[in-house]
Amino acid sequence: MADKDLYAALGVRKDATTDEIKKAYRKLARKYHPDVNPGNKEAEDQFKNISEANEVLSDPEKRKIYDEFGYEGLRAGFDPEQARQYRQWQQAGGFGGGRGFAFSGDRSFDQESFRYSGFEDVFSDLFGAGAGPAAGRGPSKGRDIESSLEVDFVTAIKGATTRIVLQKHQTCSKCGGTGQISSGKESVCPTCKGTGRTRVAQGPFNFTQTCPTCN
Repeated sequence: MADKDLYAALGVRKDATTDEIKKAYRKLARKYHPDVNPGNKEAEDQFKNISEANEVLSDPEKRKIYDEFGYEGLRAGFDPEQARQYRQWQQAGGFGGGRGFAFSGDRSFDQESFRYSGFEDVFSDLFGAGAGPAAGRGPSKGRDIESSLEVDFVTAIKGATTRIVLQKHQTCSKCGGTGQISSGKESVCPTCKGTGRTRVAQGPFNFTQTCPTCN
């Protein structure tokens, strides 16, 4: 998402006072208000932009977040405290090599830096994504089962009872959902207790990696 300059939208400096911001908004609102410009799409868009700028910059807390993080900081679900923690961790060296990750509000990241760091599955715990191998994690909760059913208008009005057939995954009877079959010769790894994973801490986050003892 392109970063919007809300100060430029109102034509004020970044150190403008609240009164200066409100004064600039009232002046522009009279100029671009839809009642003054009926049917003018450009004026309507301008009015929306200055209204948004006024809403953010007139609110001390929203203005503080915008000044610190830019327009991304105003997105729904953005956590300023978590962003500050990550920034501090990244400035401290990130994964120990100075090649930090460039997060945006949608939690995207640099794939090349990700592979370079050697933590192929390091974000799987944090984001629930399928990055990296999942061996040794055991059964996990599956997705909800969904199905669509078409009904005619009369049935939709009066209601009816019908039967549908669904397919679902079941636990494997041979491996019990672990993905492996024991031959009776293996011994439980004392480090990972047979899970194949060990937990490590990196900055403000906790991740798992392949067990260094049993691999």
